[in-house]
Amino acid sequence: MNLLNWLNPFFWLAFFTLRLDNGGGIVGRGNTERVNFVRASALNINGSQQYSDRFKMGHGWLSMEIHIAAAVVIGTGSGVISDGLLRFVKKVLLKTDRGELICNLPGRALFYIAAYRMGCRPQLTTLAAGTATYDIYLTIFFTDEDMIRPEDTILDTSRYKSVDLEIQLGGVADLFSTVGTSSVTATVDIDVERTYGALPDKAKPIYFVNYDSRPPQDASVNPNIELEKSADLSYKRLFVFTGASGAAGIPWSGDANDTYPQRANIQDQDRFIEKDRIHTFVQAHNKSRAQLETVLAGVEVYDFCMDRTIFSALSSGDKSALQYALTQSGAAANAIMTLSHEGIRNLKN
Repeated sequence: MNLLNWLNPFFWLAFFTLRLDNGGGIVGRGNTERVNFVRASALNINGSQQYSDRFKMGHGWLSMEIHIAAAVVIGTGSGVISDGLLRFVKKVLLKTDRGELICNLPGRALFYIAAYRMGCRPQLTTLAAGTATYDIYLTIFFTDEDMIRPEDTILDTSRYKSVDLEIQLGGVADLFSTVGTSSVTATVDIDVERTYGALPDKAKPIYFVNYDSRPPQDASVNPNIELEKSADLSYKRLFVFTGASGAAGIPWSGDANDTYPQRANIQDQDRFIEKDRIHTFVQAHNKSRAQLETVLAGVEVYDFCMDRTIFSALSSGDKSALQYALTQSGAAANAIMTLSHEGIRNLKN
């Protein structure tokens, strides 16, 4: 053994968290496991598929991992759309039987939230105008490894009789600009990372995590977004997407655009929370903070919990106004901008 290991107090801390069995071997804690609940289940194109009776309750869930396999037959289709595979996933909705909304986001938002959270982009097959199966990997995070106590928002499924997952897909027009005779089918696999057994009392959650979006705005008409204000909602992170040539009312639509957004303010009725933040400066900071290889095109992230405590989240219930205001230059019609959030809410009885 290296002498430095003997002298390192963190080595001994790790050593004594393990125990010796009767045979003298070291046995780890083994307190988490990954379980598959859905395998190669067909999804509805231009429609929704719900899953509620597939999930076993009783454990603490750390994350849900979703793999969508899109099988394309190209025919005469052509013109690959930027982020087409992500646009293809219109909505991922997860809620509990107590009325707690965990996630209500399109696939594109989940992908870029995961990129920021993990420091790398999730696996995504490069879409081409060819017959093939293309893979999309999305994650819903319930815990937050960046926090001092990650399990503050762990999903304690012993509280519920069921959780409901809905996946809504678009169609070939989300993948290719010229549909022609092309077609697509899709299946889904769903894994859950969970605790081994029920959560002990000291590991119970304080809040539940909430991923949602505000109604998208056309930046050429109104470059401001009013955030939701609720006594039980605080914001950990805000994710703003600026697109071009999008579709009215469709969140995270259009091509990522870093040209018309100039600077932004986040303000309540009393003060500026973020003041005159330059778009490219925010992106550069996000790249460094998340240790990304490149910036996230069209995306700004405002992270209020960089001190690693959930109690730094931006409360909304004590505010009469809370707004993201963009100064833009040259935004054309259908410059759709969307604000999505990762927030925390009080558990419901």
